[in-house]
Amino acid sequence: MNEKNFDEWNELKKELQLGKSMPMITEGDIWWCDIDFQNKNQVAVLSQIRPYSVYRLSCRMGSLDDVDRERVKDSLLKFLR
Repeated sequence: MNEKNFDEWNELKKELQLGKSMPMITEGDIWWCDIDFQNKNQVAVLSQIRPYSVYRLSCRMGSLDDVDRERVKDSLLKFLR
């Protein structure tokens, strides 16, 4: 990442953190998370799972039904073992 992009991303991170109330999150919610200034991917990659600040959640996209939620949980547990 060049210096200009780093500065732009740093400013965006400040905006994300300031002036935002903590979103109400429930199990099974699907949220858009601002991870990277240039991120254009829209996939879930369990092998790269990591904690992010809730202040990076920008838009609730929907929720998983009970069956899909259990499938994600089972897959994550298998991956973490």
